[in-house]
Amino acid sequence: MVEGGVVKAADKTEFTECWKVTWKTPYIMRLAFSAGIGGLLFGYDTGVISGALLYIKEDFEAVGRNTFLQELIVSTCVLGAIFGAAIGGFCSDSLGRRKTILVADFLFFVGAIVMAVAPHPWIIIVGRFLVGLGVGMASMTAPLYISEASPARIRGALVSMNGLMITGGQFLAYLINLAFTRAPGTWRWMLGVAGTPALIQFVLMLSLPESPRWLYRAIEINALKESVQNEKEIEDSIGTTTLSKVKGAFKDPVVRRGLYAGITVQVAQQFVGINTVMYYSPTIVQFAGFASKSVALALSLVTSGLNALGSIISMLFVDRYGRRKLMIISMFGIITCLVVLAIVFQQASIHSPGISQVESAHFGANSTCPSYFSNVNKNKWDCMSCLKAQCSFCSNAENQYHPGACLVSNEDLKGSCLAQKRVWFEEGCPSKIGFFAVILLGLYIVSYSPGMGTAPWIVNSEIYPLRYRGVGGGIAAVANWTSNLIVSLTFLTLTETLTVAGAFLLFAGISFLALTAIFFLVPETKGLQFEEVEKMLKSGFRPKLFGGVATADKTEFTECWRTVWKTPYIMRLALSAGIGGLLFGYDTGVISGALLYIREDFEDVDRKTWLQETIVSMAVAGAIVGAAFGGYINDRWGRRVAILGADVVFFFGAIVMAVAPKPWVIVIGRIFVGLGVGMASMTAPLYISEASPARIRGALVSTNGLLITGGQFLAYLINLGFTKVPGTWRWMLGVAGVPALVQFVLMLSLPESPRWLYRKDRVDEARAILEKIYPAHEVENELNALKSSVEAEKADEAAIGEGMITKVMGAFKNKVVRRGLYAGITVQVAQQFVGINTVMYYAPTIVQFAGFASNSVALTLSLITAGLNAIGSLVSMCFVDRYGRRRLMIISMIGIISFLVILSVVFIEASDHAPKVSGIETAHFGTNSTCPRFLTASDASRWSCMTCLKAHCGFCSNAVSETHPGACLDSTKAIKGDCRAEKRVFFEKGCPSRFGFLAVILLGLYIISYSPGMGTVPWIVNSEIYPLRYRGVCGGIAAVSNWCSNLIVSESYLSLTEALGAGGTFFLFAGISTISLTFIYFLVPETKGLQFEEVEKLLEDGYKPRLFRGKKEKSKYRGSLLLPID
Repeated sequence: MVEGGVVKAADKTEFTECWKVTWKTPYIMRLAFSAGIGGLLFGYDTGVISGALLYIKEDFEAVGRNTFLQELIVSTCVLGAIFGAAIGGFCSDSLGRRKTILVADFLFFVGAIVMAVAPHPWIIIVGRFLVGLGVGMASMTAPLYISEASPARIRGALVSMNGLMITGGQFLAYLINLAFTRAPGTWRWMLGVAGTPALIQFVLMLSLPESPRWLYRAIEINALKESVQNEKEIEDSIGTTTLSKVKGAFKDPVVRRGLYAGITVQVAQQFVGINTVMYYSPTIVQFAGFASKSVALALSLVTSGLNALGSIISMLFVDRYGRRKLMIISMFGIITCLVVLAIVFQQASIHSPGISQVESAHFGANSTCPSYFSNVNKNKWDCMSCLKAQCSFCSNAENQYHPGACLVSNEDLKGSCLAQKRVWFEEGCPSKIGFFAVILLGLYIVSYSPGMGTAPWIVNSEIYPLRYRGVGGGIAAVANWTSNLIVSLTFLTLTETLTVAGAFLLFAGISFLALTAIFFLVPETKGLQFEEVEKMLKSGFRPKLFGGVATADKTEFTECWRTVWKTPYIMRLALSAGIGGLLFGYDTGVISGALLYIREDFEDVDRKTWLQETIVSMAVAGAIVGAAFGGYINDRWGRRVAILGADVVFFFGAIVMAVAPKPWVIVIGRIFVGLGVGMASMTAPLYISEASPARIRGALVSTNGLLITGGQFLAYLINLGFTKVPGTWRWMLGVAGVPALVQFVLMLSLPESPRWLYRKDRVDEARAILEKIYPAHEVENELNALKSSVEAEKADEAAIGEGMITKVMGAFKNKVVRRGLYAGITVQVAQQFVGINTVMYYAPTIVQFAGFASNSVALTLSLITAGLNAIGSLVSMCFVDRYGRRRLMIISMIGIISFLVILSVVFIEASDHAPKVSGIETAHFGTNSTCPRFLTASDASRWSCMTCLKAHCGFCSNAVSETHPGACLDSTKAIKGDCRAEKRVFFEKGCPSRFGFLAVILLGLYIISYSPGMGTVPWIVNSEIYPLRYRGVCGGIAAVSNWCSNLIVSESYLSLTEALGAGGTFFLFAGISTISLTFIYFLVPETKGLQFEEVEKLLEDGYKPRLFRGKKEKSKYRGSLLLPID
């Protein structure tokens, strides 16, 4: 060992070396894992309460009725944690770190037992407070103990185990929730099990020493010497570790700046709320007043098509105008659409149809919503009041906008309402501006897709130095998927709390913050070599709105077409590897339609929103793991082997889903599919990027984005094709295995990436492949560039080592890789947090939110949106190498923000103008069919379709017009059949609305904005932003951030729509999109037309953000949007 802890890298593989170290010195792992259980307690408590609360509400009526009591049960733990953290600081200084952890375990264990045996809600609250005290103390003490008791050189990695335990605890909590759903005592088991890890940690910590730093401060010299000796032995045995690279990445200004940009665009992509649109699009459309599932699915299909169209736009412009410009313009559009959408949804809520006592009585007193029946102000009730009372709105038989009936939400009443040719509304109310809301949703997607939909991935692929690309990209991907999880997990809750309009407004606010961050942190990388990107990051950059980028002479789609026409081998490589994108897109799109029919086959799934979100999001959870492992597999065994492995896992998962006898088996299949998707999502663009000439790299990597959107479009076609086939959802999910099998066969005949081969000293093989890709006179130049890059990496490798952790550490130490990671993670997270995958996962549901009740119509409209998404990918292919990655993303984000805002307004307007519930119409179906809460509501006369749906009932539309007052009936199959038998429409997700088609059109425009920019460009950026040595690791990190963001969005979208309404959720996405746009602007440089080595130089020099640079301005980086600072 030399001074400073630099150790010569071991020759053994990372896994073998790691195993040898932990086998020889288990003390270090024992210490880290034992203390890290504190993070597990933190994570478990965070995750378990969501599922437990569902059953606590069933056991304690007071909790079910009182929202405040529910919030108190959840938040008391946070209050206890505040106190625990404050007290923990004092205890750790006075008693020591170890004793503080022991006290925390004791408090947590006691709290868990108290909750498990609680006879009253207030006892649960007491237990929650005790648990919070333990969590608060452990959350600040555990990382402190690990840090002080660990060797300095590997401190970061060991402390990070605490964070790993937090997320692991959350995942464990969801598994426990799922496992105990049918167990007697449900929530008692869920909460009580938490005491087990606390007890385990207590026992383990008894045999561990105190922190040496605390001992030294207490002048316990003898104990100190013993602890320090243990440290030295551990340090000697470990040698070089990953930590050195992670720490180095953040120390190195180049890598650090790249990480700022990468994480910014990735987080922004998710927090514009796009994945609430993609995951829950049918629900959003129903919020807009479209009750029919088929109509909701169809309108969601339109938005998906717009998303694809946006990807095409991105491909056309990303290499001409740059990544940054596209993202900023896209964010402006997203914010605008979100604000307008919030207004529209608000107006729809205000003008929702009233509740008619005559219409409600028509279905009988027993069918009337209980809350309406008992409300003294029932004459003030409208459709929205009915839905908020967890009942449903059955529209007026003459016109769904006239006062209707507020009925109990059950299948029998729903059938009765529909049998009378009325419309049954459960999620939204009939609204004259429903179509306007859907149009705005489309405009939001059109704004998002070309910029924030694709540019974050492009930025992420080119912002990091080669040697840090795997680490940087992985970090960016983690940020993306984490952001996705936050958005998807909260959308329905937000819509319930803030209404749809409030949620959209929240998204708009977050989007504005994201836009600011993009402006200051994301540079332009269009047209830059990786070395130039590195050099730009090294110099730093000053933000300008549009930093001009000179248009490259031959980096346009036409040049790409000419090149692949002359050298079809290049296109063969790109299309074969791009099928990985098809797997990604198909899985994203197919679940939206399949979920409608899974709910019909499994009653538990239909009743429990969290189970629906689990089925959707488990693929994302699997993708997180797949993306994380994908980086290691890419660097260790190669890009081709990683793709083959992804195909095998995906195929297996598809078969498991197709034959699943129970929902939990579907969940298992979804995890396997997610593993394959995660590996493919970060490997396919990387493989294409490394096997493509620099001048057309953007367009070729965009084929991956095109196939993602094409896969989504194919998924909606399959959904529509199998609606009448026995087994419906089994066919939809099982067919996914076919493209995986096709890709597996094709990849067997293709070579490994030439850059990976060269890195492994297989120079002759690399040369042979390069000769097939490049003109003869360019091959030597490419080999020389590779030689220089590899020699630099080997020199760096000799200093920091080769281990996996060492790579991660080196990535964050190296400013070039760090800056690349900033950009890569930014675009990945931003891509998800604009909410695009909520549209893709829940497109039919969003269309139903817009007021289209029919499953087939919803699927048809979803197919249209998917088609627009595919078209957007073609646009991206045409323009990504002409106008640059950054410009396409910024333009895309502006469009996304604009349409999200408008969509929010439209859904709010649709909600406000939902048809009223008529007492006469409701009574027509008999009291037993009426929504129970409508029967007891004191303000039943004010109930509207939205009120009826919020009461968990259905709205049977008026026989004359869907917008006239209808009946609010119980949501049962029998009642639904009765309603439809009278040629009425039964609404369960959204209400009849005149704005329905407008909302769908806006959803399509949103997709058009997203697809050309944010839909494809993030993957392009991610494939070209990292140095070769770190490309696999960084790409894995970026992909993980993407999938984590995806998980956040998909897991929370339905909850957000319940809490904030569709309008509020879209507004929330608009706010997040604005924040994302800001991060993209400041952190993501332009890499258009640059060789990998030039991108690295760009990152090394640093860059200053500009939106679009004037034509007369020139840069030594051949079109960088972000100039180096002298």
